[in-house]
Amino acid sequence: MGNDTHQIFVTAALELMEEHGMETPTIRAVCTRAGFARATFYEYFKDRETLTAAVVDRLVSDIVRALVDVDRPGDLAAVVQNFAMAIAGNHRLLSGTKHWRLRHTLAACENSELVQTGYVRMLEDARHKLKEHVVAGQRERRIRDDIAADTIAGMLLGLAYGAIALISLGYPVNQSEAAEGLMKLLSAPQASQPNA
Repeated sequence: MGNDTHQIFVTAALELMEEHGMETPTIRAVCTRAGFARATFYEYFKDRETLTAAVVDRLVSDIVRALVDVDRPGDLAAVVQNFAMAIAGNHRLLSGTKHWRLRHTLAACENSELVQTGYVRMLEDARHKLKEHVVAGQRERRIRDDIAADTIAGMLLGLAYGAIALISLGYPVNQSEAAEGLMKLLSAPQASQPNA
C-alpha cells in the first residue's frame, strides 16, 4: 500500500504539472487530486522538491520504457523506429505539453540539485539500456563493432536528446529519413559476396 500511495501522489503531481506547469501546483492541490490528506503527503515526501524529483524520475522512466524496451534484445532498429514513431505521433512524452516543455525540466534541474541528480541518473539508465542493445546487436553482427558499444549508446542518447530539444522548439524533424540514415550508419557492413 505504501508504494501505491507514493505512486498516486506522483501521478497526481505529474498530471497537474502537465496541465499547469511544473511550478504551479501546490502541495494542497496535489493532495486534493490524489485524494489524501496533507499529513499523508509528508509520510512519503520531505517537501515539494522531493515530489518534483519523483515526478521527473517517473517521466524519464516512462520515456525510456516506451522507447528502449523492445521484444528482442539487440533490436536497435526497433528502438530507433519507436523513437521515430513517437516523434511522428507528437507523443507527449517527447513533445511535452503546453505548460511543460524540456526547458522547464532543465530549469528544475538548475534550481534543484536533487532533481538534477535524479535526472542524470535516469539518463544514465537509458544509456545503459541502449548499450545492452548495441552489445547484443554487435554480437549478432547486425551493428558495426568498430566503434565501442558505450560510445554508440552515448551518441544515440545525445541524438535523441537533441531531437527532443528541436521538437520542443517547434523545429521540423523528418523522423523517417533520420531513422533510416541512422541505421545505415550503425549497421554492420555486409560481407562481400564472392564473384560468380
